[in-house]
Amino acid sequence: MNNWQPYPQNKPEQTTDAQMKDYVVLVPNPNRINKPGFNNHAPYYQVRLAFWAGDRFKDEQMSDLNVHYYLTLPSHS
Repeated sequence: MNNWQPYPQNKPEQTTDAQMKDYVVLVPNPNRINKPGFNNHAPYYQVRLAFWAGDRFKDEQMSDLNVHYYLTLPSHS
């Protein structure tokens, strides 16, 4: 079962409850080599922990993320 939500087509709600949740996001892998004739086995995406700032995803250092997909983590309480 695939629960990954495409972003920005499906955004989390702009509520305080959505901002309190934790998310796992997929961002493009910066280590991927895209050259003809090069057999690259690096994954297309990196998995990062993020939070929803109401209009965009941010990481622990408050940097904006180039998110392609996201997944809401279950509550840890």
